[in-house]
Amino acid sequence: MFIGLEMTKCLDGIDGLIAHEYNHLYRVQEFYRKPVPPSLAVGNLTVGEFTIAEGLATIFPLVLLDQEISAKQIAACLPSLGDPGEAIARKSQMYADVLEQWDQPASREMIARFIESGVSYFIGGLMIASLLELGYGICALTRMRTERLRELVMSHCRT
Repeated sequence: MFIGLEMTKCLDGIDGLIAHEYNHLYRVQEFYRKPVPPSLAVGNLTVGEFTIAEGLATIFPLVLLDQEISAKQIAACLPSLGDPGEAIARKSQMYADVLEQWDQPASREMIARFIESGVSYFIGGLMIASLLELGYGICALTRMRTERLRELVMSHCRT
């Protein structure tokens, strides 16, 4: 939670940060209650799986706290992206970059490139926001297995 404190400025302070981390914890507990396929063990996650997880956890507090869900709001929550307007201008390139590396293992290099930079949070957030626009609920998406989320994202969120 300490690392996420920079996100509190757009997530109603600590409430949003706790909601973000709760989303991660809930999903991890779901995995541990059921047999986890070896491909979903944390050390075997892909760039795409991390992007989905961080996007979901970024959107969850915005929904919970009844905040606007827009590219500008999502970008504003991610100081590592830099200026939100510039991030939005680079959105298509970031999308293409994430999709190009989607099935790559989340190596240290990939984590630095996509997670530490905020790209996976932003693009994943936009992907989850698209699913919300299609009528999926945030709680249903949170409970959904990663494989199913990946299918939805790949069939509805390519832009």
